[in-house]
Amino acid sequence: MKPTDFGMHLTNYLTVYLPGQRGISQNTIKSYADTFRLFFIYYRDGLGKKPEKLTISVFNDKLIIGFLDWLETDRKNSISTRNQRLSALQAYCRYLLVETPEYISLLQVNLQIQKKKYTKPQIGYLSQEEITAMLRKPDVHTAEGRRDLALLVLLYDSPSGLVLYWTMNNVFSLGKNIVIEYLPDPMDAFRSLPLATGVILIAYTCYTERIDNGVKFVCRIASILLIAFT
Repeated sequence: MKPTDFGMHLTNYLTVYLPGQRGISQNTIKSYADTFRLFFIYYRDGLGKKPEKLTISVFNDKLIIGFLDWLETDRKNSISTRNQRLSALQAYCRYLLVETPEYISLLQVNLQIQKKKYTKPQIGYLSQEEITAMLRKPDVHTAEGRRDLALLVLLYDSPSGLVLYWTMNNVFSLGKNIVIEYLPDPMDAFRSLPLATGVILIAYTCYTERIDNGVKFVCRIASILLIAFT
């Protein structure tokens, strides 16, 4: 069987033009190829036609829109996925504009197909009941539970709390590695960790504006105690 113009140009597009002339990544090329795989499935199963006989002359806007609707209804793809598939097909149409200028009118109509609008899902938030249930999970009768509860409250209170936790975690990890690697008696350095914690807490309460004065007072008292008993 003699190859069709659609098949010849598609082969050159995926194997020569995209990787060679455009330097497109293999992941993007695979995504484009997957779009045409699905398009051929639709052409065969949805329309009852043979993909190997598809030509550029019938690659029109009605065919493309039918394919997009099939993705959304039959395959239950999201509108976001539908729009991604449309972008892949229109990228091929732009390539064909140069390679087959005799089909410029048909291809220009294809390029005018609009992406489908949709409402992005809102970010969900925990209700008051869900927050209460989450904070009741740690067992406050154990040291690990009290630690987990303190971290949950700190992380939920503000983004700055998350930054503080992340910073402290990385600083302590780095300090631990340095101590183990270079100091003759690592335990001497570990005994100074309460001092470092107290200093960090004092610095945090001095510069943050996201906690009230009462919490700041408690944190500073805890910092003083940590420093005093180091």
